Amino acid sequence: MNEFPIQDLDVVTSKSKLAVNMKCSLRSIHNYHEIAVGYVDDFLEDYPTMHGQFLTSCPLTIYQCWVLYRIYQFLKLIPKAEVLKHSLENDQKTQHQYSKTHFKAIYPEFKEEELNNDSKAICRLA
Repeated sequence: MNEFPIQDLDVVTSKSKLAVNMKCSLRSIHNYHEIAVGYVDDFLEDYPTMHGQFLTSCPLTIYQCWVLYRIYQFLKLIPKAEVLKHSLENDQKTQHQYSKTHFKAIYPEFKEEELNNDSKAICRLA
């Protein structure tokens, strides 16, 4: 699987900019986002919260962009979202491959506190 072009992204990225970087439609990004929100626990938890609700309209963190890219890559190989959803729901190895722990192992240069704080600050300004 190709590595995620992380160097092309800002610390937080809009879904439309991610679509341009991944050379896919914004609708595809929204479809991948729906899968991630429903099946990747760390993905949703990376959003800031307000009154106990995740603010999913905020820009994406680099980790979240990486998850969406991995979903994109998977669906290029096996264009059946149900296969991926089933794996994310039932296979611990697949769950780990989309986890924030796995992301941090691949990209140790990113500190969680910096990523989360930047996302929350930008969301507050929006």
